[in-house]
Order: sequence, then structure tokens, then C-alpha cells
Amino acid sequence: MIQVMEVNITINESTEVLFSYMCHLIDLPNTTKDCSISNTNMCIECPMRGGYLTGERFTEIYAFGHAVCLLLWLFTLLVSSFGILGNIVIVHVIRKHTSISKSSFDFLLFCLATADIFSCIVTAIAATCRVAYFGNWFGNGIIMIYLSYLPSAFWLCGRSLSTFLTMLITTERYIKIVFPIESQNWIIGRRTQGFALAMVLLAIFVTVPRISSVYVAPNVLYKDVPSMKHFSYVILTTSQSEFWYSTLKSVHVLIDFWLPFPYLLILNLLSLKEVLKSGKRRKEMNLKQRNNIQAVHMFLPVITVLLCCNMVPIIHFVVLQYFGMIYNEFHMMTILSMAVNSSVNFPIYYYRAEKFKMEAGSAIAELFPVTLSLIAFRDDAKTSNHGILSGIGNSSRSSNVV
Repeated sequence: MIQVMEVNITINESTEVLFSYMCHLIDLPNTTKDCSISNTNMCIECPMRGGYLTGERFTEIYAFGHAVCLLLWLFTLLVSSFGILGNIVIVHVIRKHTSISKSSFDFLLFCLATADIFSCIVTAIAATCRVAYFGNWFGNGIIMIYLSYLPSAFWLCGRSLSTFLTMLITTERYIKIVFPIESQNWIIGRRTQGFALAMVLLAIFVTVPRISSVYVAPNVLYKDVPSMKHFSYVILTTSQSEFWYSTLKSVHVLIDFWLPFPYLLILNLLSLKEVLKSGKRRKEMNLKQRNNIQAVHMFLPVITVLLCCNMVPIIHFVVLQYFGMIYNEFHMMTILSMAVNSSVNFPIYYYRAEKFKMEAGSAIAELFPVTLSLIAFRDDAKTSNHGILSGIGNSSRSSNVV
């Protein structure tokens, strides 16, 4: 879910502007403001309202909007489970058959698979907590209040980490094909590890504002506000909210949401241009250069899926800005799209990287012998130690992979 730029200010002495986390949870009237029955000067206000496309209230747990969200939740669990298993296989294959210290590409794919495992887990948890809250499975006590927003923050962190690592891999591939000789000294060993660590720190940075800007407190002041009366605890803003969203002008949102889309689009167009130019002099290239170009072809669908999945939160953001509503159906679709993004790597690698395909079936049988060994594809072909995914051109069929 994309955070709207919010400022912890008060319109007057008795109006509290709520953070979006709390606005997700309450049934406001047709306006964004609701006041106390006993004291009309004491009000709460939201920059946007939560609701359903069908117009039902949150308490109507058997209505159509709730059913749609429940179905999206089930899809999210299914896709996330597949993503967890698939990325575990990727990690296992790369660690077992690749010297990742010698292959920057395989090392970064290893990091991406690890990040996607985390992303799939927190995505499934965030989707579950959301439907549990709105379905009133466990009430709305303090634990459910925390679970209503903390998993969302970690889910956004997982999405950010996966996106930033994809940007790093795209950059690494571009440099490799444009500067094939110089890049051997630029992107190696500890430098690659340092770049990956920088992406982790960046993902943490853009997540910190979402956690540090809010806190949970007993609902003392707003018990007489109709939309807040059934809450024992509420989510309120801290003093840091103004720093992140006003002083820094929501720079973390810009980095997290808007930067990746044009960056990936432009860099991949440039990479594709270089690949097309390189195709004309393919016979003059050595094996490593051909492998680098093949790796760009192999990874391109991953980026394409990321860009497509990123369109869902963009649409959600546009709808939010235009209607001033956080529709639960769109929110659940955004979570599902990120689960899809973190789960597609395995089938893409399997069908586009021959060496990985040779080892994946055996890895599945080794990791999941009881449930999956019967359908695992076994291949005893020997593979070199230069990289399962970066060395896809070494296969006799590699020229037909793209």
C-alpha cells in the first residue's frame, strides 16, 4: 500500500488528523471528519477514508466486498506458498552448484531469492491479518490493532527490498554487457556484497518512517466519536511523523514508489538496445560475453513482471487520490500483486536457464522428498562451477533458450 504524504498537524485545538493506518480501519461517514457526540469541538479527521467498492460497511462481514477480499486472501496464500518453495529451491541450487563469490550475477540472484522468501512470508501474514481484522475473527483488541498495521510495514519492506535488488541486478547486467572487460574489476567479490547490503539498508530506511510515525494508545479522548467508540485502542501519530512527511517531503515514498519504475524501464530499454547491437557481432564474442547477454534475456521477464505488478499499486494510488478512498479490494489486490512478483522467479529460471532446469528437479526431490519427489524431474547431468544461472550459455541448448 502506498503511503500518502501526511503531516501530524491539528486543524484546531481539538481535531486530530489520523495517520492512514487508522483511517483504514474505521467506518467514517460520507465526510472525512467525525466529531464527538458530547463535544462537537472534539473531532477526528482522515486524509482519506476506508471502505469497499460495493459501499458496504466494515461490520457487514458477510457482504460481497468481504467475500472478494477473502478470495483474494486465499489466492495470496497460494501464490506466496509457491513463491516460498520456489525461492527455497533457487537458493539451494545456487548454493550447492555455484561459487557465488566468483559470480556477481548468481550472488545477486541468491540475494533476490532470499529477499523474495521474506517478502512472500510477510505478504501472506499481512493479507491474513487484514482479513482477520475486517472479518472480526479475533475482535479488535490491542493485539489486533498492532497486527492491523505492523505486518503491512514489513510487507512493504519486503516489496522494497525485492524491487531494489532487481534494480541492482539490472544495473549489473547493463554494466556487464556495455563494459565487458572493465566490469570484471568493478563488480566483484566484496563490492557486490557491499552493493547488496546497501539495498538492504535502503529498504530499511524507507520502512522506518512507516513504523516510527505511529504508536498505539488507549482510546480515552475519542470514545464519544461514533466511528471510534468501539475501539479500546487507537493508532495515533508521533512527533516524528512531521519530520518524515513534512520536513523531508516524503522523500522515502518517492524513492520507494516512483523511482524504480522509470529506472527499470529506461535501463532495460538501454540493455535491450545493447543486446541487439551485440547480436550483430556475436561470432566475435567470447563465451563469457555471450553468457552475459543470455543472462539479460533470462532476467528480462522478471523485470517485466515487476513492472506489471507495480501497475497495481499505481492504479490503487490514483484511485485513492481521485476518490479519497482506500478500497479494501484494491488493497488486497496490491498485496496479491506483490506476492506474484516475488513468486515468478522460479518458473522463469526453470524455463529459460537450461543449467538451472537440470538441477531444479533434483533439488526439489532432495528438499521435499515426501511430497514432491514423485513429480520431480531428475537429471544427473554434470554442471560446471561457473554459475548455474550466469553460465546459462554453457549448455548445448542455450542458444535456443531465448
